Amino acid sequence: HCDANDAYHLSSLNKEGVMFARIFLDHPRSLDENFYQHMVCALSFALALLLAGVAVLVHAFIPCMFQKTASSIITKLHERMTSRT
Repeated sequence: HCDANDAYHLSSLNKEGVMFARIFLDHPRSLDENFYQHMVCALSFALALLLAGVAVLVHAFIPCMFQKTASSIITKLHERMTSRT
């Protein structure tokens, strides 16, 4: 026996599940990854970009340091990213 209130809750749960999947799962699945694999990969990109940013910041004040570090990191990240799609 299912009344209108039960149907509303089932509909609400389904909408929440669809939204959850859209927000957290659709993009990783499009890359044949699960959520955690995608998170680790994205965090590795974030760390590399942070390192590149620090290198450029130091380079701005001391031009003889890290002359090619940031561009090298960005080139490697670009290669990694374009090979994933």
